[in-house]
Amino acid sequence: MRSFSLFFLWSLISLFSSVFTVNPQERRPTSTTNKSPAGGEYMQIPTTVKSLLPKEFCSPLSGDNALVIGVSDPGRDSVTGRREALLRAYIVASLRERVKVSMVSDYFTSAGAKSSLVVSRYEEMYYIESELSREVSLRPLSSYTLSSGETILFAEVIRGNNSKESAKSIYRFECSLYHIENTLERGQHVYKTKYRFYPQKGGLKMQDREDFEVYSINNLWYTVSGEFNGEVSARENSKYFYATQRSSQEQVAANDGAVGAAIDGAVGAAPDGAIGVSTVEGLWPAYVSALLWQIAGVLDYGNPTVSQVTDSHKNRIRNLSRSAECNFVKAEVLKLTLFKERLYPVVKIDQLNPGER
Repeated sequence: MRSFSLFFLWSLISLFSSVFTVNPQERRPTSTTNKSPAGGEYMQIPTTVKSLLPKEFCSPLSGDNALVIGVSDPGRDSVTGRREALLRAYIVASLRERVKVSMVSDYFTSAGAKSSLVVSRYEEMYYIESELSREVSLRPLSSYTLSSGETILFAEVIRGNNSKESAKSIYRFECSLYHIENTLERGQHVYKTKYRFYPQKGGLKMQDREDFEVYSINNLWYTVSGEFNGEVSARENSKYFYATQRSSQEQVAANDGAVGAAIDGAVGAAPDGAIGVSTVEGLWPAYVSALLWQIAGVLDYGNPTVSQVTDSHKNRIRNLSRSAECNFVKAEVLKLTLFKERLYPVVKIDQLNPGER
């Protein structure tokens, strides 16, 4: 628990540092620049990039073969894009194994004895960790490069023998999820998703590693940053929009007048119970954020440690409730659904320690 507390403190410090530190971003050369009346530059307008997804992207992944999907950042060359997409497919595969989820949450309220105004703050932190053993490997099946420069890679999960050597870990995944909700007249939600994925000593000759972070306010303003193999990933000044391949009849209808619907996402509706994240910053930030927050949030935590404190001072009543929990799960992505510029992973989550402390 001490190591988790230290990680929790480190993550909070990192959060506040990211809020008050602005990282320089590489600007896309084709983006439009508005001019001030004096002739100087004062604003970069993002470039709109539209991509057509292969129909396999939103097809069911469950079946005889265990399939996973990895997606690279936009603007990658073909070699780097494929390596990054394969590494991220390994991340998705590692979440199918034994995953440890630790949680700490605080709920604070303050209200006047004679006033209806209530100030509240809800703060939660999750730490997710998993390891991928030599027993598990990936066999790439196919890959696609979008007009955005993103590489989508499909891979089959292959399991080897159960010897002691195959049980050794080759990759380790560490992730912190942070959410704070402040309510004073109107609410504000801040989300931060941060992970590390790196090879273990003594593992196979796999040297790729990644640090990645997604920061958002009210699901509207996003900041994405990261490093791949020690190099800072450049972010283009672009917004990304996607459509899935349609049948010939649907395409004819779109060409006859519903052209705008072609970039509206998938036909249908958002799947029940799934979390959707905006794809305007790219497919992977939406994919990994939605997947990790579902792993953290959809479980029915049945046996938390809870402590409460109540204080009354100067006609104000303050309440603080703190909860802590640890569980083991495994998560399998069954399907990806694109709907109204949001990506919804449909995830099957099994809790491995029901009722255990």
